[in-house]
Amino acid sequence: AFFEYVLQDIGDPDKANYLVIGDSLSSDIDGAVAAGLDCVWFSPKAADAKGRVPTYTVHELPELLSIL
Repeated sequence: AFFEYVLQDIGDPDKANYLVIGDSLSSDIDGAVAAGLDCVWFSPKAADAKGRVPTYTVHELPELLSIL
């Protein structure tokens, strides 16, 4: 619901224009996936995604540059 609210508030419903970057599987990644948004999971310790499938996974912040 949070991501849908943000998209409405921004006024641009095209989900292809957004990329959620987060370190929490349960709120950032699950929320982005549920909203149909691409997402990057920041996992510096290379943790197990526990069945979740983020669009991208990075272990160091500089890796974001190649995605953005």
